[in-house]
Amino acid sequence: MNFKRIKNIIIGKPIKTIRETKERVSRITGLAVFASDALSSVAYAVEEILLVLVLGGTLILSYSPFIAGAIIILAFIVIVSYRQTIKEYPSGAGSYIVSRDNLPEKIFLTAAAALLIDYILTVSVSISSGVAAITSAFPVLFPFKVFISLAFIWIIAIVNLRGVKQAGTIFAVPVYLFIFSMGIMIVVGLKNMFLGVPVSSFSAFKTTVLPSVSLFLLARAFSSGCTALTGIEAIANGVGAFKRPEHVNARVALVWMGILMAFLFGGVAVLANYYGIIPQTAETVMSQIGRNIFGGNFMYFIIQFMTMGILVLAANTSFNDFPRVLYFLAGDKYAPRQFLSRGTRLAFSNGIVLLAIISSLLVFAFSANTHALIPLYAIGVFLCFTISQFSMVKHWFKVKTEKYRIRAAINCLGAVLTLIVVIIFAVMKFTHGAWLVIVVIPLVIKGFLKIKQHYDAVAKQLTLEKSPGEHFGKDKTVILLVSGVNQGTKLAYEAALNLEPTRFIALHVSLTHEETKKIKKQWNKYFPDAKLSIVESSYRDIVNCIVKYTEELDRKWKHDNLIIVIPEFIPKRFWHHLLHGQTATRLHYALRSKSHIQILEVPFRLRY
Repeated sequence: MNFKRIKNIIIGKPIKTIRETKERVSRITGLAVFASDALSSVAYAVEEILLVLVLGGTLILSYSPFIAGAIIILAFIVIVSYRQTIKEYPSGAGSYIVSRDNLPEKIFLTAAAALLIDYILTVSVSISSGVAAITSAFPVLFPFKVFISLAFIWIIAIVNLRGVKQAGTIFAVPVYLFIFSMGIMIVVGLKNMFLGVPVSSFSAFKTTVLPSVSLFLLARAFSSGCTALTGIEAIANGVGAFKRPEHVNARVALVWMGILMAFLFGGVAVLANYYGIIPQTAETVMSQIGRNIFGGNFMYFIIQFMTMGILVLAANTSFNDFPRVLYFLAGDKYAPRQFLSRGTRLAFSNGIVLLAIISSLLVFAFSANTHALIPLYAIGVFLCFTISQFSMVKHWFKVKTEKYRIRAAINCLGAVLTLIVVIIFAVMKFTHGAWLVIVVIPLVIKGFLKIKQHYDAVAKQLTLEKSPGEHFGKDKTVILLVSGVNQGTKLAYEAALNLEPTRFIALHVSLTHEETKKIKKQWNKYFPDAKLSIVESSYRDIVNCIVKYTEELDRKWKHDNLIIVIPEFIPKRFWHHLLHGQTATRLHYALRSKSHIQILEVPFRLRY
């Protein structure tokens, strides 16, 4: 079974480019594909709030529903802002695209860097949280959480390599099962609360008077809970994946995502408060709520499995949007051009594989610990929100459409609120790991600029606007490297003469006197019209001798253009490459700093 057949079995048969529009997703499937990250965050966002509040004592936990309410209000402001953005940028409304059109280079690159980091962390956090949900139900699996997490990352990556539509079809069922099962849990829990069913939780606290608490603690809890907003931008980034009319379907999906998120997040926060849940190391808050409502029956395990499923599938959002952001960056020459190409299934395969590799390394480095990863998490998300909304404010005053002042005010409100959250994050989470993201973002931006600089330099050199003489000069020295007198040498000799050189040199590096005599005799017999220059190497270093020889020519003919012609033997079988020297490769490396030296490899294909 060859590699191509194995590949087709794993990721499916190739899809024609003409079918690209048919591979797009509907509103229902798109909600599952792009909203799983935002919906899944309810499984750990409430727990992050409680983990901070509990530092002030169990009575302080009563503030959690109010903090959750403030986060839900902020979420709807952001969603309304993004609905406007999607309408104005129907081909893609992510913060990179919007800020690229309205803000300076380093600012829109900041948005791109923050987005990429966010998507990497989304995979790491959501997968780790999903595995934590299942190890809460089955503690025997706890020692294997890292290996389980890595397995899930690569399973999702492989499914995404099969294409967006197929991934959406596969993942839609677990997402809606999670929504349904969570809905049942919240409805039953709220019914118990309104009917006054006694609370049996060992962790329950009872208080009707809220104690005084520091603003610092509330701000820190609010910043931790804002992880619930991660994934809101995913639909804006993935507008192009929806069926036509793309922006209409994306806007509808965004609203439904907000409604579902508010219901689930708010419901969990209220129930956690009612049942007096205290966060624990060995069991998640969601697991504790489920045990209080359903005991240890079948429904509890359904909740845990569905929670694990949505958290694992939340990584799917990143596997859709991370490659798209890289695609836009590559189109603008800020990322390697390999990210422009699509795989055989019309998926951005290179971006998917890169995301799987980096997130796997993070999960391994942090031992799949959600609480260690989350401090790195949401600062990038809110930085993107802020940049995107400020970009839209500038956009409205630039286009001045109907009611543009009202629209600008909405975006301005979203920008100011998310900027406040960014500042809170930077202050509250700095010593907990946020400093790492703050340091990494400038490094990523520098990488973008270096890549752009390289591509611009290459384009300048390759342009046809200047005549060939500007690049190659008037004089042209061609050096033919001769390792032996054979058919490959003959083919390379003819190619060298076709270059019409000003000076032609045939060069052989000899290791012994006997070899020198032999090669001279053969050369004079078959190529009597060309002189063979022989350099004897006392230290058996062929490449170094060639480099020194070219440097001597540089000193003799300054600013001359050198073209080194090398006969290259192409073996029939792959492993035969190991039996031949890699002189051309080594020369490329040794002469990489000599911009005026070109290396021309003339292939001679072997039949055996």
